[in-house]
Amino acid sequence: MDIYSFNINIDEEVKSFNLEDKLNDYIAVQKQVIPILEKENFYGYVKNNATGMEIDIGKKGIKETLGSGRRFQKLTRRLKELKIAIIRSLPEIIRKAHLSQDNVMNFHGDSSRYAYFVLETELNGLDVRIRIDVRKT
Repeated sequence: MDIYSFNINIDEEVKSFNLEDKLNDYIAVQKQVIPILEKENFYGYVKNNATGMEIDIGKKGIKETLGSGRRFQKLTRRLKELKIAIIRSLPEIIRKAHLSQDNVMNFHGDSSRYAYFVLETELNGLDVRIRIDVRKT
């Protein structure tokens, strides 16, 4: 299996969203990122190579990716920057990821089910593991 490797200038990606001084405010982060991605025609379906599953990248999913409230505030500054920096790479990450679990019950109690995808990759020379949670509807 080939390892997917990519390089991202993290600081430049954060700057491209004008977020250098806003990383502690998850609402400001979402208000900056979501409209910019919309202008770039970022949202839409991506087909996972391993399963053939069509995965919709939507605004709600990006909000979830960026986190909210205390969960977002607890992240280190570097993790916040990394989440923002890889957003534009999500389509490629989704294509390359492998299914690790399927039809997992929602632990919040509603009837929705999830598929979990994982990509073991190299980001700027470091080995990382990216997990993508996909709500199945």
